[in-house]
Amino acid sequence: MKLAIHERKGSFSDRWIEFCQDRRIPYLAVDIFSDALFDTLRAEDVTALLAHPRMGDRRSTLAAHAIIQSVAISGLCEVFPSPADFWHFDNKIAQKYLFDALNIPTPRTHVFLRREKALEWAEQAEFPWVFKLKAGAGSVNVSLVRNKREATRKINRMFGRGYSPHAGANQDIVNKFAKHNRNRDWKAVFERIPNTFKNQLRKVRELQNERGYAYFQEFIPDNDHDTRVTIIGDRAFAFRRMTRPDDFRASGSGSIDHAAEKIESAYIKLAFDAANRLGANCVAFDFLRDRQSRQPLIVEMSYAFSANAVFQCSGHWRSDLTWQEGQMWPQDAILDDVLQKVRIT
Repeated sequence: MKLAIHERKGSFSDRWIEFCQDRRIPYLAVDIFSDALFDTLRAEDVTALLAHPRMGDRRSTLAAHAIIQSVAISGLCEVFPSPADFWHFDNKIAQKYLFDALNIPTPRTHVFLRREKALEWAEQAEFPWVFKLKAGAGSVNVSLVRNKREATRKINRMFGRGYSPHAGANQDIVNKFAKHNRNRDWKAVFERIPNTFKNQLRKVRELQNERGYAYFQEFIPDNDHDTRVTIIGDRAFAFRRMTRPDDFRASGSGSIDHAAEKIESAYIKLAFDAANRLGANCVAFDFLRDRQSRQPLIVEMSYAFSANAVFQCSGHWRSDLTWQEGQMWPQDAILDDVLQKVRIT
């Protein structure tokens, strides 16, 4: 039996290939966007396909969901991410509907598909609310709307020319400067400048503006952090992400507290429960506390996340809330689970 791995430098595939080479597990590097993908899966008798599509990539936006779903439906092989892990990836609108359908605790969220309905809501809403585009990570395309005038401007723009989902080089510049200063990696930053500008121009050309809807989520004040819980099979890795200075946003701040003793069990319990309801094997949840009830709320979720941030956890919880000491690369955990499913040893 053989694994097929969608090889993309800088993605989970780097570790998966190293894993297979170290353990002498047969694998084949493939391109999931190739017209010959399904012929290859059949001809090579592939047992499992692993891929790590990214955000902000034209090919992923156009085809990745359809490809993953088609492989799963075909029954040709096991696939990671599974449709349950992936179909709502980088789509906050899909996540809102899914949370509502499965009764998963989440901040109040409104999605308007008609301008007049959005403007009616803005007339009577009590502000502030958080405005988001359906796509984006690291708090990109997330802003605080403080009054009706700001909300009306956002609504009219979204039902007009819209906003680019692309994070420009100057977006979130203060936080980027603080992160690089903290990491002392300026040399690497300057070395990347030519490729950075090249990629910026490519994304501006390829990615269409988000438009035709308006997304507003309840603002929960007085938080100096959120809590990220990443579920992989029967493992929960958790840490706190501190907010930016004088800002409500934590995602993408680069300021992470990995102290396990600061993670409340309520987050772990709800993360396992939500993953079970979703039927997902790999999903990262972002949590805040409800202002009044103090109950945990899931703000967003994603099958993709920073592998290094998870690896820095000193251990993980099992679904029975027992603690397992020791660091673990999430890519290894994913591959271990896939191998267990297909019984490769």
